[in-house]
Amino acid sequence: MERIKRPSYRVRAAIGVRDVAARASIEHRCLDHRTWALIVSQIEGIKHVYNFMNKFMSLGLEDIVRRDAVEALVNSAGLRGYEHRQVIVVDVGSGPGTSLKAIRRLLDKSFIVAVDPSTRLLSTACTGILCERVAGVAEHLPVRNRGVDIVTSFYASRDFQSLPEALVSMLNVARRGLAIGDVFLPRQLLKRFLVRTWVCRIVPILALLLAKRYWRNYKGLCITLKQWCDVGELEEYIEQLSEKLNRPAIVKSHSYVLGGLGYVTVFFKEEDTSRHNRS
Repeated sequence: MERIKRPSYRVRAAIGVRDVAARASIEHRCLDHRTWALIVSQIEGIKHVYNFMNKFMSLGLEDIVRRDAVEALVNSAGLRGYEHRQVIVVDVGSGPGTSLKAIRRLLDKSFIVAVDPSTRLLSTACTGILCERVAGVAEHLPVRNRGVDIVTSFYASRDFQSLPEALVSMLNVARRGLAIGDVFLPRQLLKRFLVRTWVCRIVPILALLLAKRYWRNYKGLCITLKQWCDVGELEEYIEQLSEKLNRPAIVKSHSYVLGGLGYVTVFFKEEDTSRHNRS
């Protein structure tokens, strides 16, 4: 069902020819349209049990990952002290809006642009004047370059049609930094096996017991683990990509013991320099 597509010339030129493990698993990480549409449809089908099941799938860590990633980004991107000021955030793959709550807890006055390809999911993502819902995809964010303070994406990067194109887009529109949290495939074979078993075998069984008629939708999760990467590989790739885009950045990753969960944060160095120059 899944077909590998060759990345665009723009992405290949940005990365260059470097024989690293991250390049094989990330630069070629593309989903054909049929597979991508199937995944979006499956997520739409579990909208009403999304948050409930995610707590079980992540072993209770899903919201901790969001909180830790946003807090790390706030600290590294020089946003400490801006918690009660308006920071412009683009959240990519917002779905029903669960991640927006984690952002609001730390940046309560932030203006959030919730981006998702599904209008059905976006319908309940957020309300109020400090949020805008936009139907769109990560590869072509409807924002000008460096038009927002930070970009976030949680549990959506595995579903991007083209991960390298999406990363270029997110790095371009973010002025201060970026945070990506998701389920990753560890490099160690045993941990890799355990994550695959959990996502592909055990989670669908849990869904059958807990979510009843929605369990078939969770079988599709295994598709997103094919040719997926480790959180450290994503960190290395983004660091190389930011250099090639002439946006040198401090890139850090963090992984959790359970479930293959982890996140990557990006802090752009030129923003740090410009703040010092203005002070």
